[in-house]
Amino acid sequence: MEHAKPGKWKTAKSIPNPTGDSSWLRISFRGERPLGEMTAIRFRYRLLGAEAFTLKLRGNADKQERTAEVKVGKQGEWEERTVLLTTGKPQRMNSASELVLELPKGAELVVDDVLVYEPGSSH
Repeated sequence: MEHAKPGKWKTAKSIPNPTGDSSWLRISFRGERPLGEMTAIRFRYRLLGAEAFTLKLRGNADKQERTAEVKVGKQGEWEERTVLLTTGKPQRMNSASELVLELPKGAELVVDDVLVYEPGSSH
């Protein structure tokens, strides 16, 4: 999906979930990626038609997932968010294969600049 002017780069947009009860955006990591004790997910987004959405980090190898609810500051405006997920406890999540963003049926989410990383320790 093209950015609104003056932006010239492309973004990812949510689509209806095949179950028909929600919308979603799935981002594949093209295979399993190792995870540390903490995993940070930074992204830019614009949400219309909802006040929040659910972020899920999923792994195929161990069938685990970690979730977080993302509450929107201002609907229809671009925002940047960093979400921290504990992937080491209570049960270790060794790897992830995709990031899934779920939202209510009829809502629209546009995402850009997604970065999944292991944050450094703060001193």
